[in-house]
Amino acid sequence: MTQPGIVDVGKALVVAMNHCIPRIRLPGLLVIMMLLIGCSIPSDQQRATSDTVSTPGQDMPMSTTTFSGTISFVNLEGGFFALHTQSGQRFTLKGLKAPFRRDGLIVNITGHVDANAITFTQYGKLLIVDTVQVIDDSQAQPAKFPRI
Repeated sequence: MTQPGIVDVGKALVVAMNHCIPRIRLPGLLVIMMLLIGCSIPSDQQRATSDTVSTPGQDMPMSTTTFSGTISFVNLEGGFFALHTQSGQRFTLKGLKAPFRRDGLIVNITGHVDANAITFTQYGKLLIVDTVQVIDDSQAQPAKFPRI
């Protein structure tokens, strides 16, 4: 039972659907539901602008680590650069500067591993690059980006 002056929105919708527009009950209800759901979706300003998603407890400082391996261009999800280490680990590279974006470049990379990050690539853990030292560039080639 509702108090005087307070409208029960659910009952009002049912009454409107049954009495006012009986032929378009289901389509009308679907439109109203989509409008209500659309109002609950966050705007572009509220959405994350990064391709990674932070998780709670991630504010702890990450330790710096150096990895040796080969940079490769992976033609998946539009393409990205990855590091394949000598020990068999795979990392998605974030913050790799343009001069080092070469497939086959053998490097030492110092950076922070963000094990809590979720990326679109789903290709190993995310390695946020701080510095790159080139070891061997004799086999390095420019990345072959897919043509769209």
